[in-house]
Amino acid sequence: QGLFVVDSSRGVVTGNRCAGNGRIPTSWLFGAQIALQNTDTTEVVGNRLTVPAVASHGVVLMQQDRGTHLCTDNLVRDNDIDFLGSAGVCGAAADSAAERMIGNRFDGNRYRARESVDQHWAWAGRSMDFVAFQAAGQERSGSLVIDAGR
Repeated sequence: QGLFVVDSSRGVVTGNRCAGNGRIPTSWLFGAQIALQNTDTTEVVGNRLTVPAVASHGVVLMQQDRGTHLCTDNLVRDNDIDFLGSAGVCGAAADSAAERMIGNRFDGNRYRARESVDQHWAWAGRSMDFVAFQAAGQERSGSLVIDAGR
């Protein structure tokens, strides 16, 4: 696990370089470079992340049954995220009260991946490619560069 923010409010995660965290396979979205769990009104901005080829993730928002804290109104923007393989995701998931996980946004991030069909994004309970992530209302000004030679 890289940077892990839990049960917090009104924070900023910025200016970090995270690479190689989460190399051991775990369940769900654990093992991310940056994770917000049951955290609200927090901004993840201006970070450079390298996601290993296996068993890791980029920026994830997680909501679990942890009392009153909900994962809401977070903004993930203007980060550089490099996927070294076909595994790993950026996005959000809930295993409790998913309908209350509102106001979270990913926008303006720059991604690099090996294939355009790689499902590096998770939203509304499913994995998806970048086009579907945009269709789900995320990354309206984000970009994906394909580098098959990685």
